[in-house]
Amino acid sequence: MAFDSLSDAIAQLKNPAGVDSQLAALRYLKNHAIGHKERKRELVRQGVIDVLASTLSLSTRTRGKRRFSETQSNHSSVDKTAIWTEEDEVRLQAIILVNSLANGELVDLALVITSN
Repeated sequence: MAFDSLSDAIAQLKNPAGVDSQLAALRYLKNHAIGHKERKRELVRQGVIDVLASTLSLSTRTRGKRRFSETQSNHSSVDKTAIWTEEDEVRLQAIILVNSLANGELVDLALVITSN
């Protein structure tokens, strides 16, 4: 999914049509911001911190405990393997973007902290 502007991507993140569009917006914003201090500042100015906080908060509440698939390899042990979902990927992309926004000069970090 292509976005015409940061505002379009942020708007899509606020009201995603589905997980795919949410992931596309997060990836666009992440790729746009990483390595570019001025772009990070612009994202913060446009209110992306609140959107990311909401995204992370909602995904945690709706997810609950991590699901496991249990397979029995021997009768004596059970192998528990976590299933990676699209919601996990949404959280990962949001966390990477938050980390990128917070990683920088103290002035940038102050802007991130005071944005809430």
